Amino acid sequence: MAEGKLVGLIGRPVSQSAGQFVYNSIFSEMAIDAYYAAIDLAPVNLAPFLKRAGDHFFALNVTSPHKNTVLDFCDRLSPAAAKTQSVNLLSFYDSRITGDNLDVAGFQNLIAINKLSLNGMNIVIVGSGGAARSVMHALSGRYRPASLHVASRNPELTERKLEAYDLDYPVISYSDMFRLCDIVVNCTPESVERVLPPPPPRRAKVGVAIDLVYNPPRTMFLKIMEENGWRIINGEEMFIGQGLATLDKMFDLSGKRVEDLFRKEFQKFREISP
Repeated sequence: MAEGKLVGLIGRPVSQSAGQFVYNSIFSEMAIDAYYAAIDLAPVNLAPFLKRAGDHFFALNVTSPHKNTVLDFCDRLSPAAAKTQSVNLLSFYDSRITGDNLDVAGFQNLIAINKLSLNGMNIVIVGSGGAARSVMHALSGRYRPASLHVASRNPELTERKLEAYDLDYPVISYSDMFRLCDIVVNCTPESVERVLPPPPPRRAKVGVAIDLVYNPPRTMFLKIMEENGWRIINGEEMFIGQGLATLDKMFDLSGKRVEDLFRKEFQKFREISP
């Protein structure tokens, strides 16, 4: 097992992330000589940071807004990262950077733990960024939904973006989404700039509303959907799923003890998080 490793997270913002608390607690509990640092990194500083990161870091998780832009700095990509054109883990070895996407495994964990039946369901994905493309990839091939649409405030722009990624999903406006869906997955980040999809019509049928954000545990989107009778699911199990995959990838750590410890430390974070 690797020792004396510096690992971490880059993004903006990162103060809401549980990673720095969970991973370091696990390292301490399992006597692993490693430290996980959360680094608030402005986009303008990404290039000079990555130029030097390999001299100091073993691996880095990547979150918004860097999941797409780090592609330009990768020497190789995993199949999932290449398919989604989105990276949430950078590994540094022999002056080369490898990009991987473990969000796909994370979303599949969310589906499994919450016992969601997707076959025959009408699914709407809100957003078209890296997280949304990870959800699309997680759903493709493994499940048989009746339909899968992408909802956008600007359908024409989103259609062009999806075409650039060679993704062929019908794009609809926010106003049409609740006419079509049994399950809605919100893949836009929780921030002050966020423009929420509209609430469902009063007489609309209810279904399942998923938000990939886990902190806060009940986003404004989930609150609105819950008030309208929908079952709500936050991104906690996606974070746990990709976190366990990250530990396996970084340190060859897996199994029930690791999962139990991860969940215990995440719950501690929940209790202290504002």
